[in-house]
Amino acid sequence: MVYITGKLLQWIRSFLTGRTQQVSVDYILSKKAEVISGVPQGSVLGPLLFLIMIQDIDTNILHSFLSSFADDIRLMKEISNNTDVQFLQNDLDVVYQWTSLNNMQLNGLKFEHLKYGKNEELKEHSSYLSDTGSPIETKMDAKDLGVTLDVNMTYSKHITNQIEEVKSIIAWIHRTFKTRDCQVMLTLWKSLVLPHIDYCSQLWSPSKRYLIQQLESLQNSYLNGIPTLQDLNYWENLN
Repeated sequence: MVYITGKLLQWIRSFLTGRTQQVSVDYILSKKAEVISGVPQGSVLGPLLFLIMIQDIDTNILHSFLSSFADDIRLMKEISNNTDVQFLQNDLDVVYQWTSLNNMQLNGLKFEHLKYGKNEELKEHSSYLSDTGSPIETKMDAKDLGVTLDVNMTYSKHITNQIEEVKSIIAWIHRTFKTRDCQVMLTLWKSLVLPHIDYCSQLWSPSKRYLIQQLESLQNSYLNGIPTLQDLNYWENLN
């Protein structure tokens, strides 16, 4: 628990309270309304105060591992039997209680549930409830920090999505830039294309040959679009 007192408390209270907001439509301002929650968007203190607020969210979680990034929260636990199912539900209830005590509201539309493992019977008969008491939807895949996770742990959907996105970027480069100068094309590849291929590649790096070939084909087709390299083979182009 973090306690803030003295002048620092007065400063933060002054920063957060007494604020009003208005809406402008066709140059006409609405009446002022008091802002009773949240922090000023784009402020330096906003993210810091948010981190201070949620730092104790996992205090009473006993059986699961909680991870968070900004306002995205995930609970993970190994499920071996029905007792583990109840333990995970208990930890979910702890999070729900925390949000209620801290005057926060969860977005039930974003609740996601992924089931890993080979125990199909246990997966089929285990379910979890949201803060409203409705079942959390079980999904075959979900996006986490830009990486699509699937229940088979193959990352094939993520790789396929990345390939399609990179193809669109390459097509945009070819439409937008008339030059095919080798140095310019290399700079565009490194700055606009490569970040999409490299992002978290240590995690989703493919093991299946056809996925590796699809990724390699992106580089190959891009290099073939540079006239000065067309007489070289693929490996010479890479060098």
